[in-house]
Amino acid sequence: NFRVRGALVARTPATDPEFSEFAATLNNQRVPLFLIGSDDQLQFGQASARVLWPRPKADSQPASFNNDSIVLRLNFGARSILLLADIENAGESGLLADLKRTRNESAAHADVVKVAHHGSKTSSTPEFVRASGAQFAVISVGQHSMFGHPHRTVVERWRAAGAEILTT
Repeated sequence: NFRVRGALVARTPATDPEFSEFAATLNNQRVPLFLIGSDDQLQFGQASARVLWPRPKADSQPASFNNDSIVLRLNFGARSILLLADIENAGESGLLADLKRTRNESAAHADVVKVAHHGSKTSSTPEFVRASGAQFAVISVGQHSMFGHPHRTVVERWRAAGAEILTT
């Protein structure tokens, strides 16, 4: 349905059959693959995106896990959106530690957050929810998730922090 002009990845695990199929599809469609990591900047018209996570690795070949998911902070005018992909507690903690180390904690703050890992109980730590200060928490989830997503404690955590919960 869409004309894809590029694919962004943080890891290129060539021995992973799913990634190999993905890379072959991109190649067949002549879609370029871009390896990105924290602090990379992207520009889309008047919107900008900064990669917050994961840290680049010297070797991008090892297996890729949820905590290797790309986290983007989108900015458009005075508005910001955090796209947290599938990171879990360890990814959120690592991201907050990186932002603190670089004295850029405000990068975790956003108007809208696409909640990590479909609202799984393995994401949305209290520290991260507080740091985001989001007005809206969007949870991408199937109507009848076989995993029980979103987890009720995660929904309540976002709600208690003042975010309006929206689901797909």
